[in-house]
Amino acid sequence: MTGSFSSYAQMAEEAEKYCVELRGWLETFSSGPKKWPDLQIANKRRRLEWAEKARDIFERGAKRDEAAA
Repeated sequence: MTGSFSSYAQMAEEAEKYCVELRGWLETFSSGPKKWPDLQIANKRRRLEWAEKARDIFERGAKRDEAAA
């Protein structure tokens, strides 16, 4: 692998951090007095879905690499 990530495990960890960040944003801004426009909320939910799927793919890659070692 190239770039700042040297393993699927590291990418899975970073994807999970992004998921946590998005969940926090949604918790804060999807309702109540700080509510953002529905389009922004929908976009964040879509990003969260994408990030969770990416994390799952990276976790599978990490398990495959671990089994091959």
